[in-house]
Formats: sequence, C-alpha cells, structure tokens
Amino acid sequence: MRHRQFKNLIAELDQGLPGDLSLHCTVRWLSKSKVLSRFSELLDAVKLFMEEKDKDYPELSDPKWIMDLAFLVDMLCHLDRLNLALQDKLKMLPDLVQSVFAFVN
Repeated sequence: MRHRQFKNLIAELDQGLPGDLSLHCTVRWLSKSKVLSRFSELLDAVKLFMEEKDKDYPELSDPKWIMDLAFLVDMLCHLDRLNLALQDKLKMLPDLVQSVFAFVN
C-alpha cells in the first residue's frame, strides 16, 4: 500500500526519474550502490512522503548526514566500477593490478 502511495507521489512530483526505490530486503551487493544512489536522488520525495505519514526522521534534513550519504554513494559507485574491472575475463594480471592501484591512488 505505502509503496504504491510513494510511487504515486513520485509521479505527482514528476521527478523525471524512471522507476522508484526497490523494496526488496535482499539486494545483491553490486546493486546496493544503485539502491542507495536512487534513494539519494529521491531524497526530497522521501522526506515529503515521510512528512505526509507523520513520520519524523531528522537525519533526512541534516546537512552532515546528507553529505555522508553523498560520500557513501560516491564511494560505492567507485567500488562497483573497480569490481567490474576486476571481473573482466580478458584482462591480464598486470592490468588487474593496475586497476587496483588506480583505485587506491
């Protein structure tokens, strides 16, 4: 019920973003960054939805928490790219090592 209400709210706000947030409890590690990124994109809609439901989550308006969220989203996106680079079957070992060093530096 609430998922449908949230989808309707996003449609009303015309966020210009396809889909909504995944509500599945088990999200694969690689897609966790996508879910977190999507949550970050929809943060204003999430805050509005929570206000309509009389739920108070002060973190959603805390600038420090929002900065930490943005940092986490950014880091997870970089880790996803590194993970995909390391899974490339056509790369030789020196290329894989270079990918790790490039990530670290």
